[in-house]
Amino acid sequence: MQRYRYFNASSFRTDWYDARMHCESLGLSLITINDAKESQLVNLITGCEDVDVWIGLQNYDYSTGVYDGTWAWSSGEETSFTQWHIGEPNESPYSNVATLTSWDGRMGWAASDDYDYHGFICEGFPPTSAPTTAAPSASPTATPVPSAS
Repeated sequence: MQRYRYFNASSFRTDWYDARMHCESLGLSLITINDAKESQLVNLITGCEDVDVWIGLQNYDYSTGVYDGTWAWSSGEETSFTQWHIGEPNESPYSNVATLTSWDGRMGWAASDDYDYHGFICEGFPPTSAPTTAAPSASPTATPVPSAS
């Protein structure tokens, strides 16, 4: 089972909020990048060239509508690792979410307007349906298969 699902911009472009909703509809979340090793893996997934993809980093609390300048993962995971490009995050009040972006051949994060359109990466394992514990209402019956002779 795959942990990451990459929706590249050529097949699925959307704004940050809709990307988040799409991931959640699959039982996943927008990707969180927690260390350098995971960052390198994500770079390989995206191909490292001409990339602009949404990640789950935000500094706007969509549940309260408060912009407080504190960057946090939309999944609620702790933000202990960052890989901002030089000069990022920028101070624009409209740059309230982040993208994984290639600038001058270097992968890193940039603060972006959540209404831009990019590809995105979902992370997690889709939930599996719970096994049923109810007994069948009737015994299964076998239907004979006619022979080919």
